[in-house]
Amino acid sequence: MDKISKFLPELTGKERNVVLGILEKLNDNNAFEYAEIYRKKRVSAEKIMLLALLGYIFLAGMHYFYLKKISKGIKFLFSLGYFFF
Repeated sequence: MDKISKFLPELTGKERNVVLGILEKLNDNNAFEYAEIYRKKRVSAEKIMLLALLGYIFLAGMHYFYLKKISKGIKFLFSLGYFFF
């Protein structure tokens, strides 16, 4: 069984291939620690897209605040979404 199936079975596609390359270089203990940290920091692409779309209706830049890019979110908010570009 490969390490990706053991530690991060929920990954698919390109993300799975990138993480697999990283996990192959780690021993089991470090791979487990990496998987725990990766799970905590991973953001859902669907959630980001939803926030970006809702931002055009309610609050421009919501997705940047969610990604903890506060300064970019403030710029986006005050410029009304970079003037819709």
